[in-house]
Amino acid sequence: LDGAEALLREALEGRQETLGDKHPATLTSINNLGTLLKAKGDLDGAEALYREALEGRRDARRPAPAHAQLHQQPRQSAERQGRPGRRGGAVPRGDGGDARDA
Repeated sequence: LDGAEALLREALEGRQETLGDKHPATLTSINNLGTLLKAKGDLDGAEALYREALEGRRDARRPAPAHAQLHQQPRQSAERQGRPGRRGGAVPRGDGGDARDA
């Protein structure tokens, strides 16, 4: 199990570096390492990792704070008006909106 622990720790470190601490795949790696520690009899270490993974998953389920949602409003407004991805009412050329295109 010692060899497996080294591999799981290496995988966890790679996921933390590339995906971040709160990514679902990183949280799964944390949980997997906790399961291994439990099998080895390190219940304190396992509990700490289980708690970390659980808290990360709880955080992911919480709604984003209001200030984090503000940047979504202009795009959502444009989508409701039938202009996905465009802001400020711009009309692309060639769709009949300009007399020069006729």
